[in-house]
This record gives sequence, structure tokens and C-alpha cells, in this order.
Amino acid sequence: MSRLRRSVPLALFLFFLSPLLQLGLAQSSAPPIAPNGASRVQIAASEEKIVLTVTLAQKIETEAHARISASLVNPDDVVWAASNDEAVLRPGQNKVAVAIVRPFQRIPIAEMNDLHWLRVKYEVKAASGELLASGIAALRVAWLTWRDESD
Repeated sequence: MSRLRRSVPLALFLFFLSPLLQLGLAQSSAPPIAPNGASRVQIAASEEKIVLTVTLAQKIETEAHARISASLVNPDDVVWAASNDEAVLRPGQNKVAVAIVRPFQRIPIAEMNDLHWLRVKYEVKAASGELLASGIAALRVAWLTWRDESD
């Protein structure tokens, strides 16, 4: 792909989301109280990366290895960027984070106007197979939260 063709999506991204980039980071968080057994998520988004922090429903009892995966998807579940990390969860720990680097790099020009529809799917799974957290978080919440704070 030519340099010019790669720079067009970036230019559109900058145009439509420049308030987000002026701050350098947009953040969102789930409501402070999650239903029993549910995890909470916080998203920090920038042009360079999306960081998803998941607060697990329960604290870890014993040290455990886990796989943390996250993917940036459109409404048709097309994956534009993804990350899979391994982590060692320590006793008492209840938060894990995963970063998706250069999340907007592969998004076609035609979809740049629909960035507000993107979502982050995530899953935290212990090496034993136990599902510790999973869900889908709207990326647009991060942008809307920042815009509300800047008014």
C-alpha cells in the first residue's frame, strides 16, 4: 500500500477525532458498581494504542497464569486489530490490562467515518480453562467521555 493511501485514513482519523488526540488520551469506565459476578472495564484510547483494564469480579485466591485477549471489531465482527497476552495473576490481584498497539492502522478508508461503532471484545481466561472475565465494550464511550469532560 502506498504511503499516500496509508496516510488518508490517518488524516481522516485526525480530522474526526482531533479533540481526542489534543488531550492525547480518552478514557471511559464502567459504572462504579457492577452486578454480582460481573467484571468492569476501563478503556484508554489514543491513535497509538487502546489499553483495556479489566477489574475482575473476584480477587485472585492463588497465583495463576492467564491469557488476556482483546480485539477491536466493527459491528460485523470484522477484527481490525488484536492482542493476546500472557499474565501471572497474583493472590489478591483483581485487575488486568491488555494493550492493542496501532489499532486503527488497518481500518479501510471507507470505514473511517464509522469509528464510533467500533467495539473491543475481551476475554481473561485462567490456564486451567476457567473464564475469569469476558465481554464487549463500546470504544465510542471513550471518545464521548472525553468530549463531555472538555466542554
